[in-house]
Amino acid sequence: MERIKRSWTQEHLAQETGVSVRTIQRIEGGESVNPETIRLLAQALEIDVKSIKSQSLRLNFSSPWSKNLKISTSVILLILLVGGVYSLSLNPWVFEGIVALILLCFVLSVQGYSIKEGSLLVHRTGWSNRFPLSEIQELKIDPNITMGSIRLWGIGGFFSSVGLFRNNILGRYSAYLTDESRALMIRIKGKTIVITPDDPSEMLRSIEVYLDGSLSKEDEE
Repeated sequence: MERIKRSWTQEHLAQETGVSVRTIQRIEGGESVNPETIRLLAQALEIDVKSIKSQSLRLNFSSPWSKNLKISTSVILLILLVGGVYSLSLNPWVFEGIVALILLCFVLSVQGYSIKEGSLLVHRTGWSNRFPLSEIQELKIDPNITMGSIRLWGIGGFFSSVGLFRNNILGRYSAYLTDESRALMIRIKGKTIVITPDDPSEMLRSIEVYLDGSLSKEDEE
């Protein structure tokens, strides 16, 4: 960070820019920055405006569970475990199949999202789906965009909702969801995906800055 390189305190930077210390703290915490504040910071630090934009970006996002997902996962897990225990006395293979199903759904579940090496990564348990940012055609935040969806294949409401879905708004789309109220729709060259980062507005901003060419490989690292 440029402020630290210059051995400036937050108070000194606030003095140089005319903004409050609290504003400096929010910026360094990764919160959004208005254009005028960016200009003042760039002027005081004698660096390019794009550098200020990239330094304030978040690149890693969690995937918080909605209340409905917590309830549905708990209920399904309870039913499967009770059924598994009951099946032990009848057919041990059934119990093993139930355990395997639970593990498979957990492995496929969404663990978070990040922006790295020119791609949007959807993190699963031990692996990630990769989508090139350069192929993005549209971004949209809409908490109602998955309403009326039917699952064509995949998992719905057990650790997460992942797979191929369809509704009248999006047509077919790939879902990587844990909380539909945080839905961020992304169209990527003939493919539509929906993700649910903890802060969809901040993730959209980070992607837009990357597409604008303000985020370098060094920033990503």
